[in-house]
Amino acid sequence: MTLSEFQKARGLTLVALATLLGHPVSTVHSWLSLKRRPTWTAVADIERKTEGAVTAADFVPRAAPELEEAT
Repeated sequence: MTLSEFQKARGLTLVALATLLGHPVSTVHSWLSLKRRPTWTAVADIERKTEGAVTAADFVPRAAPELEEAT
């Protein structure tokens, strides 16, 4: 589950999500908008604070479906 999916599933505002994660609103916004990726320390915090709903694997870009089919 992506961080954005977690936010929507829980019905959290940006401020509420940032508070839950313990990071500034601007930082969480940059993660949600995919402008920045969290540090590994932040990823560990996110996994813990979302009770495993969002994991490190959720921050790894996935190959486009057409690329997966070609292999």
